[in-house]
Amino acid sequence: MNVNKTENKKEIAPFVTNISEIYQQINFYKKGFILATTCMLIEAITVLFLIFSNPIVIQEKDGERIGYIGERKELVITEKEIKEFVKTFIKRRYEWIEFSPELIASNLSNFTNSNLTKKLLKNLKKEEKQLKGQKVQQYIGKISVSIDSKNQIVGTFDKILRIGNIPLLSEAQVLIGIVKGLVTKTNKLGLYINSVVNYEVK
Repeated sequence: MNVNKTENKKEIAPFVTNISEIYQQINFYKKGFILATTCMLIEAITVLFLIFSNPIVIQEKDGERIGYIGERKELVITEKEIKEFVKTFIKRRYEWIEFSPELIASNLSNFTNSNLTKKLLKNLKKEEKQLKGQKVQQYIGKISVSIDSKNQIVGTFDKILRIGNIPLLSEAQVLIGIVKGLVTKTNKLGLYINSVVNYEVK
């Protein structure tokens, strides 16, 4: 008696069903990588172009926006502008209604580098100790700024120090050192004072 036995064999899926399928996947990822790299390169070139090309300026007038291509120019600072800058510094440094080292240093921070601001604050606090709590006011006048052939900047001015009701008049002279720095909204020339040497003219 012959018994036919049928064995149920489970079909095992081969690891690689089709070699051409793998090549298709490799080509797909390769094309995706090339496309992504190309897009990044185009974006980088566009950003560099915008940085080094003339900027687009949008001006709003009467509720209407007008766009035009601006022009990049190197900022040329005149001697007159430097003198006005130094005069502004002198007024902020040496004139006050109420002597406050912190307030004076804060008013100077947009025109001086950080090291000089710290040094000025330290010197102002020494002056505050010498005043010993006396109520003082100081005014300045006749500011004159000169720039010599060696580009040394000298400011000369009158100081009127009022201690109580007693005014004390003196003439002062400062030698100013200036460096070029970052242009900001509060410092449109990008000039910063990095050294001040005081001389009392007697």
